[in-house]
Amino acid sequence: MLHHIMPESIMYVPSYLLAAVRAAELEKKIEELYGENWWELEETGKYLRNIMKVGANIDLQEFSKLDTRVFLKEITQ
Repeated sequence: MLHHIMPESIMYVPSYLLAAVRAAELEKKIEELYGENWWELEETGKYLRNIMKVGANIDLQEFSKLDTRVFLKEITQ
């Protein structure tokens, strides 16, 4: 998954891995809140826009514990 950044930007790899773990955790949280077809619901868009808006004060504890098992499960299926 990181082949496009590894050769030239090796120092950024940890940040990309942390972001991938947090993204997997966010997707899990969204599925818990809105179901398996979360992308079809307007409410999901409102939730995502709210946490991603400019200047948003995101409480990462709301969905992220940096649990790597969530991400590892996703990439090993």
